[in-house]
Amino acid sequence: MLDGKQRHGSNAPTSDMPGTTPNPCGRTWPRWGWLWTPTRRFPSVRERLCSLQVKAMEVDIEERPKELVRKPYVLNDLEAEASLPEKKGNTLSRDLIDYVRYMVENHGEDYKAMARDEKNYYQDTPKQIRNKINVYKRFYPAEWQTFIDSLQKNKMEVE
Repeated sequence: MLDGKQRHGSNAPTSDMPGTTPNPCGRTWPRWGWLWTPTRRFPSVRERLCSLQVKAMEVDIEERPKELVRKPYVLNDLEAEASLPEKKGNTLSRDLIDYVRYMVENHGEDYKAMARDEKNYYQDTPKQIRNKINVYKRFYPAEWQTFIDSLQKNKMEVE
């Protein structure tokens, strides 16, 4: 009969196999380097960097001759395009612009009335509506000024 330590038909390495050593816990482990042992010392960061620098110096880097540019007009066009200033990509959605214009047109500076308006689908608070209007003013100052001027003109014509 087998005791609990013996394994019948096991393919585990035994201590008489080459490349294995007995372990104090009763099992044998291969010495092939894929197991970490507490006596193994890993190289420090400084040692690894130094070895990389030495390898880089050992590599013989030959300078390539400058390649002939066959299509200089393509290169010139790319350089001209790269030198252009970046386009401002920040814009507001059309819905937000219409929302702000509607609110200011119907309620002026009364943010509490804007918050109670039926077009306030997202149930914005008066402070949130004020912030949206300020964002619109900051993004489109010229359009905001013409919009306010047109509102004052319409107000004067009505009176």
